[in-house]
Amino acid sequence: MAQAANALVTTANQRVYQGLEVDTHTALLELLIDSISTLFDNYTGRNLIKATYTAIYFDGNGEKELQLPNWPVDTASDFTLYEDDVLLTEGIDDDFVLYETAGYVRKYGGVWLDAPKSIKLTYSAGYAIASVPADLKLAVYKQVAHEFHKQANREWGKENRSMPDGSVSLITDNLLPDVEEILDRYRKL
Repeated sequence: MAQAANALVTTANQRVYQGLEVDTHTALLELLIDSISTLFDNYTGRNLIKATYTAIYFDGNGEKELQLPNWPVDTASDFTLYEDDVLLTEGIDDDFVLYETAGYVRKYGGVWLDAPKSIKLTYSAGYAIASVPADLKLAVYKQVAHEFHKQANREWGKENRSMPDGSVSLITDNLLPDVEEILDRYRKL
């Protein structure tokens, strides 16, 4: 089984994080990394791993600033932006300025149309696997390790477990609290 295109970490690095021997649990780790990466994309409302988007349409907002669907923007690739089928040019003295890291464009001389599917965009955005921020990688490592432990101990859906020395409550939420805190920094508003 190969890693999904949106995998945020490699199985080799996950294995190191968890202290697992080389080539152990590969299929399970790949499955968990792929699932957690998709969960993170859904939670943040954007695709975190770099991809190219060709002629995607999205709604204008009637404001000076417009959040792009995915970021950071790869400025080495083609970036074309149309509003109401009119090609716009980038620059302070032109139609808009692109803020690559934050993933938004600021319109000069007015506001973006407040109309459905009025913006057409072609660009590349997201993190290359080598440039995924360290805190985001750590969130994946922690969440995958948590799910790996739940699978190994068959703890699916359990809320409490009785132990000889007392009772323990297990976390049943989808995301660990510190992982959710990290993901909130990457969430689309």
